[in-house]
Amino acid sequence: MPFDENDPVAKPRVPTFTQALAGFGWIDGRNTRMDLRWAGDDINRIRAFAQELVGLQPDIIVTNATVPTIAVQRETRTIPIVFVNVSDPVASGIVARFDRPSANITGFANYEASMGGKWLELLSDIALGLKRAAIMFNPDTAPVSTFMPSFETAARSLKIAPIIAPVHSDVTIETAITALGRAIGRLHSPISPVNHGCFPRVALISGPCWRMRFLVRKVGLPLHWGRD
Repeated sequence: MPFDENDPVAKPRVPTFTQALAGFGWIDGRNTRMDLRWAGDDINRIRAFAQELVGLQPDIIVTNATVPTIAVQRETRTIPIVFVNVSDPVASGIVARFDRPSANITGFANYEASMGGKWLELLSDIALGLKRAAIMFNPDTAPVSTFMPSFETAARSLKIAPIIAPVHSDVTIETAITALGRAIGRLHSPISPVNHGCFPRVALISGPCWRMRFLVRKVGLPLHWGRD
């Protein structure tokens, strides 16, 4: 899981998952065993946990998000893997095709490449006269390359200057915000959802378009384009 163990958003997902399994007759601690790992946004922990889980030789591995999925896939080509919340599994090299995932992996994508342009179009509709738009992301954990072609195409069409703002921590987020000034930009997983604390300041200064609805609710903004 690419979250901290006590993350208020991610933590409730575990009982929801176990309850769903129980509905199919699979009860944790009775006739099945679930080993859970919380890696946060630490790429080294993600890779270490991927090795650890594969070493346990489970019957199946469920991964959340692109980076953990890639990490687990690198460790095994035999244990079945089911992924969720992967932005573009084809562009990320996880599967060859949507209709035929192949090998030992399949799952669910939550976005597709054209949404980069949709986010920018939405911003331009609500911010008349928009001249600059920043896309902020952590290159270690956010597969932003999936969305860049449509983002840049939309920027050219709308005559908006695209600004690429890679960040790695709360400190670099603050630095990027200061450098951007009051340019309105959308935010693509600046670090990961574990960085909840920095989002209100990002929202206050940048007025971004969020891809995650729970973050929109958290910082009190009405702007969201993505899954519920």
